[in-house]
Amino acid sequence: MAEVCKPGAPMLAVGRRHDAIVASRRRVPVASRHRGDGVDFLPAARGLPPAEGLRAFERGRRALQMLSWTAIQILFLTGAVNFYFRFASHPGGLYVWTLAAKLALFGAMIFHQSLQAFKYGPQLAAAAECGAGDAWPDPVEQTVARWSALLKINTAIGVVVLLLGLFLSGA
Repeated sequence: MAEVCKPGAPMLAVGRRHDAIVASRRRVPVASRHRGDGVDFLPAARGLPPAEGLRAFERGRRALQMLSWTAIQILFLTGAVNFYFRFASHPGGLYVWTLAAKLALFGAMIFHQSLQAFKYGPQLAAAAECGAGDAWPDPVEQTVARWSALLKINTAIGVVVLLLGLFLSGA
């Protein structure tokens, strides 16, 4: 098992559980604010000392990740039910093209969410477990920036997929 907190070591903890963050009873207040493009808790996490800020960001990341997977499942279920009831009546070409666009965007949304959860998530969890010195390390800064960009992209795609689903239900 690789040491996570050694300088120069990869920020992945293979075989380690990251329950220490969740199991800690100490709560760090994280203020959230809505900016129109999703919940942005990064400024609140940056206002804390680096080690506490990383742990606060990790808790917020996990909560948003759980919310995102739940929303994807709900979108899938409602889309499948709509498809089952509508497609049997041989809908027109507009319905089929709109459905194809919705499915392509839904696939992109799952791809972006998978990147967030399985590529950047373990790196951020390992960094939060290690803590930080006087400032957030550069690799963590870059990973947080990539994760946040994917969050904003996924939020925008989710809204479009939701609107396409509403359009399909009325078509």
